[in-house]
Amino acid sequence: MKKACIILSALALTALLIALSPHALPSAPEQPSVALTRVWVVSGEGPLAAWLKKQAAAFERESGGRVYIRSATAEEALEARTNAQALRPDCILQRGEGDVVARKGYALIVRDDSRALETPAPTGVLFYRPTAAIAPASSPAPDGVLCAREWTRLVAHPQRSTQPAAEFAAGKAPAAILTAGEAAGLPFGYRAYALPDAAIDFGVSAFSARGEAFAARLRSEEAQYALAAWGYYAYVPGMRLYDANRPTYQLIENALAAQKWQ
Repeated sequence: MKKACIILSALALTALLIALSPHALPSAPEQPSVALTRVWVVSGEGPLAAWLKKQAAAFERESGGRVYIRSATAEEALEARTNAQALRPDCILQRGEGDVVARKGYALIVRDDSRALETPAPTGVLFYRPTAAIAPASSPAPDGVLCAREWTRLVAHPQRSTQPAAEFAAGKAPAAILTAGEAAGLPFGYRAYALPDAAIDFGVSAFSARGEAFAARLRSEEAQYALAAWGYYAYVPGMRLYDANRPTYQLIENALAAQKWQ
């Protein structure tokens, strides 16, 4: 009995020494922390969000970190910009705010069921049906141009619409202000007139070093050329994403290039 008590005491003492000396046993190696870049997107469009996710994946491969993207309201973004004590992400992607990283452009699309011209003429208007050609420049003034509210100021006879492409395709007006992608889906021929002022800029605001690094990725040449896959335009003066094989896009791109860059 006495021997058993000695053994139990020895075991108890060993357990106590181990408990009091945590470093006596090898510990598991610490896992390295992964840098997280938090990105807020305000009122993001589907195609632009797809471009952003592609660039986030590339940034993760390059930096070894992770990018967390979430939707945010305009109110949240305003609070982050104006209140230094507010919860801030590393950067915010938002229409009309920050350094421009992507542009969206529009053209005045006028229905034209006539036969396509075979020879190109220099400037001003694009004629599409169903293969591209250029028509002589002229200034159309159709009554009833379907357009979103923000473009009503650009034409003399606007017809405000929340779905201008669909209503134009249905024959509800002789003209509409559309993107090149929307025009490509029309079931009839058209002439496209440049509208330099019909443009939307999307910008990035950075609030940290990680945010600056991610914004730099979005402004990189690789990322800018990738905008063409989603029908957007580069922010870089002189950079061209479209050629004569995508004439409506090229027409809009040339019009945007004529603007004063921010």
